[in-house]
Amino acid sequence: MTEASPLEGFLALASSATGKAMEHTIKQVIEHKGIFVFAELLEHPSVQKFGSQSPENRKWVDLLRVFAFGTLGDFRQSASSLPPLSESAEKKLKLLTLVSMASRARQVSYSDLRSSLCISTDLELEALLIEALYAELIEGKLDQEARCLDVTSTFGRDVRPEEIREMREFLSQWNKRTQAALNAVQKTVEDQEGLHAKFTKTQKQAAEQARKMKYFLRDRRSQDRGDGFGSHAPPPGPGGGGGGKLSMRDLQQNVRVKPIQSVMGDVMQPQGDDAPEAGG
Repeated sequence: MTEASPLEGFLALASSATGKAMEHTIKQVIEHKGIFVFAELLEHPSVQKFGSQSPENRKWVDLLRVFAFGTLGDFRQSASSLPPLSESAEKKLKLLTLVSMASRARQVSYSDLRSSLCISTDLELEALLIEALYAELIEGKLDQEARCLDVTSTFGRDVRPEEIREMREFLSQWNKRTQAALNAVQKTVEDQEGLHAKFTKTQKQAAEQARKMKYFLRDRRSQDRGDGFGSHAPPPGPGGGGGGKLSMRDLQQNVRVKPIQSVMGDVMQPQGDDAPEAGG
């Protein structure tokens, strides 16, 4: 079962709170150690109605807005028109400011943090950073040698309505870039598949040519052994003498006809006892 958010109880209180009771509800929320999102309470109809009733009430709603979207610097700029902060509320606003700074950079220097958080020493700053780490508002590590905070991730603060439009535009552009990258990858895959198919076809053609060549050479060797090229003198040349060069036609006749003549001669030649006696 999901644990209920601490803010839900204050939302129920805000539904019926008015005047000082609403002031007290807002003050409790901004000081609560477990509440770091405020937009839902800020947009509550009862809170909006409360803020419209008087300038004094508006101050409390504006203070709640600083905790929802702003930083310690924003509070200091408008401090004269806002209710004062208690010590616990000021620490929470420092933690929220820290989250905002860490969400914009992977590494934040101690000097920038101390300036934005109005902290005078590294020791005090590191105590606040450790508190933020334990509260899981940020994830990262302290680099004391380099005097910086290395950020892995941060807690998600409330988002202003205008920031939602910016986020939508950013995500839309990101989606277009991602789709373009996917299309490029798909084309590369298709090209590789085409090359693979062509390579496979070439391999098969080469294998078929090798097979045909193998049978051709085997037949040639059989013919060479059968026609007795090595034991017959070459046919006479044009002058009637031996040693003339073989023409392609002579070679073709020799290859095709001689084996048949040899075989027929062997068949007709008497063997063994059937052979005629010498001088008979």
